[in-house]
Amino acid sequence: MLAALVLAATGVGAGWHLASSPAPTQIDAAPTIPALGDDEHQYRPVIPNPSDQWQAGAVKAWSATISAGAEVVTSTDHVFAIDNRTNLTAYTIGEDSDSLTQAWTATLNLDGQTRAPAGTPSVQQWGHRWLIHGATLYDLTTGATTPAPWGSGVSASVADDVALACDTAHQCRAWSTDLGELWSTAIPGTNPDAGGYSATREPRSVVVHEGRRYVSLGAGFVDLDSGAFTPLALPNGATASGYPRPAKDGWVVAYSMPGGGGDRYASFDLSGAYQESYERGTRPSDPSFSIYPHRRLPTLAQAKAEMTDPSDPSALGHATTARFCVTEITMTGRPAFTPPTADGDASSGDACPIDARSSDSGGVILLVDTAASDTSAAAFHTLLNADTGKSIALEGSADTATLTLTSPTTLVSWDSSTGSLIGYRATR
Repeated sequence: MLAALVLAATGVGAGWHLASSPAPTQIDAAPTIPALGDDEHQYRPVIPNPSDQWQAGAVKAWSATISAGAEVVTSTDHVFAIDNRTNLTAYTIGEDSDSLTQAWTATLNLDGQTRAPAGTPSVQQWGHRWLIHGATLYDLTTGATTPAPWGSGVSASVADDVALACDTAHQCRAWSTDLGELWSTAIPGTNPDAGGYSATREPRSVVVHEGRRYVSLGAGFVDLDSGAFTPLALPNGATASGYPRPAKDGWVVAYSMPGGGGDRYASFDLSGAYQESYERGTRPSDPSFSIYPHRRLPTLAQAKAEMTDPSDPSALGHATTARFCVTEITMTGRPAFTPPTADGDASSGDACPIDARSSDSGGVILLVDTAASDTSAAAFHTLLNADTGKSIALEGSADTATLTLTSPTTLVSWDSSTGSLIGYRATR
């Protein structure tokens, strides 16, 4: 299984106007994906948008053969392979993304490891210092182990250079990479879900407003540096569906009401004050859907249009589906085309594209099929040039290989059946 270091949630927290507090430093933050937004409002996703440089082609940068069937977890500068659940090998990616070097090996300790849903990575990189596995920290350089400060039976999430962990009593704590505790705050809604899965166990995207960093957590958002928490109060009886989505001027929360009635959304401003609720627009059983960049920071108005307007003018293109498979893609100002392996019926288990995401300009398309979607939120199988409708050639990569972007201009191909691991970079 491939599980990339992916977006689990984004959040914003209390105290939007704490700008008088010192701005956080990120000396030990892991290599980052370029932020979206502007100087005052930024979104730092853990899943990047592809660069338009891929339109010029891809260059095979490195390759390796590892154990078939291993779990592969990637970051911008590392690859981690886990064989038979316990055999961990860490690799470093060269500064120019042109080499892969084995750094160290270790045997994972499964004691104190909390349950994980399918597609959740077994390990997370934490800054330049650590690799997290359950209650154990591995030195990124040497592989030497150190007990995690959150202890056994509790999992953690990485957000920038901060690790977050919440226990069954809704008490959440945060640590810096020097293992010093930053804060401890009671946050409602962070107890394990019905499946026993912790609210803190995957990497999290970060939102920056007026120099403060925020992540969504539980029933609201938290200031990553102070621990100040702001709840997002939904209508009485409502149950949130997933984490709040960030906007340039607030937050959007998907929710449901007792008895159903379709998807609903509530918007909140940057202070956490409720603004409005609305329902998702009526759509046919086999709808066309709008195509947007993989990750973006819309305004509240743009987020509403995305959810309610099938012809949203801010969309970069549209996809037509049949039997839940994408059969045609039309990007604005470009000819329509039929994607590869478009024929099928996703509801019957056929392998076909079911989602399409774009680069910031719409020049490059990621196609996600049924198999990739079951692997991780970052996985896909096809990278397309939107000008031609053709797949971007990846030398040596099998059609069945799972692809994961490690930066806007680099990706890793992993073929679980053969053990083939290949790194690519966009043509410069």
